[in-house]
Amino acid sequence: MQRRLDRQANTNFKTIKMLIRTAQIEALGTPKKEKFIEKTIAFLKENTPKWAESKTDDQISATIENMIELGRERNIKKEINIQKLLFHWIKYELKTPPSPEIDAELIQESRSENYRVKCMIKAIRRNGVR
Repeated sequence: MQRRLDRQANTNFKTIKMLIRTAQIEALGTPKKEKFIEKTIAFLKENTPKWAESKTDDQISATIENMIELGRERNIKKEINIQKLLFHWIKYELKTPPSPEIDAELIQESRSENYRVKCMIKAIRRNGVR
């Protein structure tokens, strides 16, 4: 009986420990994400000034959040690749969700994230896909 209680207590401890770790990881991600958004706002203001001049920082931030989510759905996680997506989405006035041609480049299985983004950019430049 005591062993069963010990095992149950140990299992509960592991669960609690895991929940704390998950919360810690999520908390650590928030400042990094906020820093990325700040950096990307500056990037977009510098590289897409006509688009950015009519937007508040909150509007630009919302656009960045949307692209982060689109990237997450397509397994695009690197900051530089999110910025590349944003730049080309703005430059070529692309719509969300992406067209089938663009999405096909972004969801290629067994291809690296960098390669998929590069292929998407080539497809946009080649075809002027909207």
